[in-house]
Amino acid sequence: MKRVLEVVVALIVGTILALLLAPLAQAAASDGSIAYRGERNVSFDGKVSISAVYHTYDAGSLDNLASEMGIDEPSDGMVLYNLTMMGRQNDRVSIGGRFFWGHDRTTGGLNASGNSYSREITTHFRGAGFMMEYDALRLSRFTLSGSLMIGGGKMSVYLRQDDGTASWQEVTGAYTGDPGNTPVSATRVRIERDCFLLQPEVNARFHLLDWMALEGSVGWQYDTLDRSGWRHNDIAISGRGPDLNFRQPFYRVGLAIGL
Repeated sequence: MKRVLEVVVALIVGTILALLLAPLAQAAASDGSIAYRGERNVSFDGKVSISAVYHTYDAGSLDNLASEMGIDEPSDGMVLYNLTMMGRQNDRVSIGGRFFWGHDRTTGGLNASGNSYSREITTHFRGAGFMMEYDALRLSRFTLSGSLMIGGGKMSVYLRQDDGTASWQEVTGAYTGDPGNTPVSATRVRIERDCFLLQPEVNARFHLLDWMALEGSVGWQYDTLDRSGWRHNDIAISGRGPDLNFRQPFYRVGLAIGL
């Protein structure tokens, strides 16, 4: 629910920004200081855009793990942030690249043996890829396009447990003496997996000015993420890893600056 609220806030902020800038754009156009490109459709020759993405996903076995740890289950979506750079190749086609990153965190507390423990599960997703976009429809300042990103991503799952501020002796205690008899109250584990991914999208763009536009899109992700291939400290873990499923729809809203 928190992630949904973050996306709603982003949409509200974007709408307010558009409403604030629209009178400025009209005033600039009326006095001739900034003019749209004649009567023809407005489009970018090159652009940089920053956007927020709500990517739905299924946490799978992490839901059960969170329940066993006594903390809230992961949410149904992850907020990612995108940086996209595109350059026009001809009247309809643009190519470029995109970087993305984000995470979903759930935390909670546990009281045991007279001590209070903090626990956490955080899922990180980051990556980059090659982008190609085709402008299918242009109506004045509005453009409808389709795009495809081909790239790679890195998924990681981070687990943490601690009972507050730790001393040096507590931090190093797990590495001295007999491991079988060493109590561990503070521990951190991170497992990672690389994957190939495809992200087709349908995009809508509305120009506030020649050089600035609001963008929104809906897309779907295909990837090679599965329960095999997970690594801990660059060593393959035995057995199967978490069954995260990101082959789900995602929704993006952002601001583009271009020429």
